[in-house]
Amino acid sequence: METHNIDLKILIWGSIFDCQVTIEGYTVGLWNKGKTATGQLYLYRSLPNFPTDNDINFVLIARGVNGAKVDLEIKIDNNIIKNIPCQINNGIGTIFYNIKTLLTA
Repeated sequence: METHNIDLKILIWGSIFDCQVTIEGYTVGLWNKGKTATGQLYLYRSLPNFPTDNDINFVLIARGVNGAKVDLEIKIDNNIIKNIPCQINNGIGTIFYNIKTLLTA
């Protein structure tokens, strides 16, 4: 088993009521809030020394007004892995993403 430092950022556009991220079956809670230099609202969370095997599974579920969107930015060991957009349709948007941890030398 390896450990990786995982940083998550959720950028929010429009009316989002609820946003939940699950990694490897564990719900990530206690999000911090911030704003970019241009005033864009975001939520962020750092998970130091997160234990992983061969891959990491992410699930994001967002609820809000149709047309609103969020982007999930995933960083592992200070490397931006992926920015994943999620659009709200019929009141909900969902992302499923898997990262193979080929990050070790």
